[in-house]
Amino acid sequence: MANFKIKKGFDIKVLGKPTPEIEEYANQQFFAVYPTEFEGIKPRLKVQAGDSVKRGEALFENKKDERMIFRAPCGGTVKAVNLGPRRFPVEILIERSAQEESLSFDTFTRESIRQAGREQVTAHLLNCGLWPLIKQRPFSKIADPDTAPKAIFINAAHSAPFTADFSIVLKGNESAFQLGIDALNRLTDGKVHLCKSEGNDIGEFEGAESHVFAGRHPSGNTSVHINRINPILPGDTVYTVRA
Repeated sequence: MANFKIKKGFDIKVLGKPTPEIEEYANQQFFAVYPTEFEGIKPRLKVQAGDSVKRGEALFENKKDERMIFRAPCGGTVKAVNLGPRRFPVEILIERSAQEESLSFDTFTRESIRQAGREQVTAHLLNCGLWPLIKQRPFSKIADPDTAPKAIFINAAHSAPFTADFSIVLKGNESAFQLGIDALNRLTDGKVHLCKSEGNDIGEFEGAESHVFAGRHPSGNTSVHINRINPILPGDTVYTVRA
């Protein structure tokens, strides 16, 4: 484990901070998906207003790479598909059904993940809609599934105001997090780096090299982590994902 102290930076003076607890809210009735949150894609809609969808059903795909599917976060009725300039879909609004139905996807154990090849893991993440959460440096765009990175960085740090403390979010989900690290290891021949903030109560995980960052903001930024641990050189590709 490596420790880094960021001496130059900013103490952002904002009053208050999040309380170290997670509140439970009643089930929400409406859910919205915003294709504009995913830069660099050309969405091709798979649904229209009035359609019934199951949780996990395809809402749209990327015209540039039809393997990249974006799926419904809930089951119910598509209430609206709002379009912006050049008929680009900017919002897909779904009303959740009381009798929500869900699609099923392949499941993996730690042993089956370790035996899976990169192509199998990549195809699964693309199909189940999780791949767009993985970004690629440089340019911080959705990762290219066909380009293996030299390293993968998981950001579990926080230095900006009102950023959630991942050690609190993680509690009770350690096994699932470990499975995620196992899967990321199948995507690279390099290392998976887990970057934390000083004082975070986050344990060690197999298959991830831990690093602790202390100091002012932007000590919690992924760009800082990459620069200190494994800088990007011309021709390099690095994957990043938020914990």
